[in-house]
Amino acid sequence: HGPNSVENEPKKLLTLLKLDHEIEIDVWYVQNKFYLGHDMPEYEIDESFLEHSGLWIHCKSAKTLEYMNQYKKHLNYFYHTDEDYVLTSKGYIWCYIGKPALTNSVVVMPEKCYGVYRKEELESKNCIICSDYMGELIRFE
Repeated sequence: HGPNSVENEPKKLLTLLKLDHEIEIDVWYVQNKFYLGHDMPEYEIDESFLEHSGLWIHCKSAKTLEYMNQYKKHLNYFYHTDEDYVLTSKGYIWCYIGKPALTNSVVVMPEKCYGVYRKEELESKNCIICSDYMGELIRFE
């Protein structure tokens, strides 16, 4: 129901995973430890946390991406800052907010881009929606 100060809190995420939600998480690898947190490492987690099914792992640093690519190739991870599109480790195209949807892409926060996306187009292109408002109806043109 929107972004909040505990959106990367491990217990909250585990609750959502138990409800069969897929979740984008922000992961940092710092001094041989893993953390969750959007702008900085906040919540230390055990490496096994990353093995939960349904996670879209947003590597928040080059060091995190390097570790994932060396030791966690089986997981679904990606790294981006402000690129229009990046490819996840599982072959999905991660679209920057407001960029045109591509086939098999993840459309991020369509609620911030009213009029950019049509529901029929997203369905025909087999798109996935990533939003802080998945519990609410997302308006399309």
